[in-house]
Amino acid sequence: MLEQTIQNAIGLAKENKMEVLAIKPHSMHPDDYYLSYILVDRTTEESRYVTWSYNSTTDNFDLGHYFENTKDALKDFHKRGDIVQIFDKEFAEDLIEELNSIGYEPLNEDQQEYIRGFYR
Repeated sequence: MLEQTIQNAIGLAKENKMEVLAIKPHSMHPDDYYLSYILVDRTTEESRYVTWSYNSTTDNFDLGHYFENTKDALKDFHKRGDIVQIFDKEFAEDLIEELNSIGYEPLNEDQQEYIRGFYR
């Protein structure tokens, strides 16, 4: 069910001509299978990057947080959950760099490989 929720969120973003940069479940609680968080690039909009909550029961994005740069969007996306699915290799490398630069302990090689491992 969770996999279907994630696929539906990706489909809705693509239908609206947004590039999906990352997605993750809202939580790992079984009752939250219909919720996820998504980070998209809306290349034609002023607030280019958005993190949203996606609800598959309503097939809708809600609770959008809008950003003009990837650094702030990444911070927000990171705060909104624990599990990450990254769809762009360059974005995976940017995520590693950003996490190292925004006050977290520097990521060791194992942690960096873990993030790279989410790249499809």
